[in-house]
Amino acid sequence: MFKRWFGAFVGVALLPFLMGYTGAFIAFLSSIPTLTAAQMAFLAGTTLYLSWHTMIAKPLRVYVFGHELMHAAAVWLSGGRVKAFQVSKKGGSVSATKSNLFIALAPYLIPAYSILVALAYVILGWFTDARSYAMWFYSILGASLAFHCAFTAEFLKTQQPDLVQNGRFLSMVIIYWVNLTLVALCVAVVTPAMRFWDYLSDGYLRSAWLYQALNRQLFF
Repeated sequence: MFKRWFGAFVGVALLPFLMGYTGAFIAFLSSIPTLTAAQMAFLAGTTLYLSWHTMIAKPLRVYVFGHELMHAAAVWLSGGRVKAFQVSKKGGSVSATKSNLFIALAPYLIPAYSILVALAYVILGWFTDARSYAMWFYSILGASLAFHCAFTAEFLKTQQPDLVQNGRFLSMVIIYWVNLTLVALCVAVVTPAMRFWDYLSDGYLRSAWLYQALNRQLFF
């Protein structure tokens, strides 16, 4: 119970941080120059997947596999050991020797299939000139990120134990910021003229200003 109340307190304390980065994200997107072929490919992949997800079918089992895979990867990265890994039509589960906030939220923070797409593109570059496949990469990257975001949004509507164990509100705050930042990173990848660092620094400055303004209102 204490962990959940403490998580709620931390989540509330992070709201100005989220507001600052939300403003930075909007400003970052509004500064996108004229659409390029890379951006069009990325948007095409995003649009095609979202259309498939909403109108044709939702590849739930594919998502569940990636979801549990990220739990398992987070366990290994945290120094734990995976005892059981299960995926079925009804859902999935991972039994491990360790649990923490990172392990619980990893599937909502890390787009498993986007990582695999990026790795495949890098490995392809070791054997051939990958630039000739760049448009395909951008398109599939957009589709995989849309896949991650769509299922993350749907799972957040349910009572997932992953979210409850560390406090649902704090979990939602962390998931929101990380996914916002992921989208900004992908926008920077397909738009070389834009720098991801600009988004991060602008969000920091906006957040700092909000905390300073709040501090002046409360204590001066």
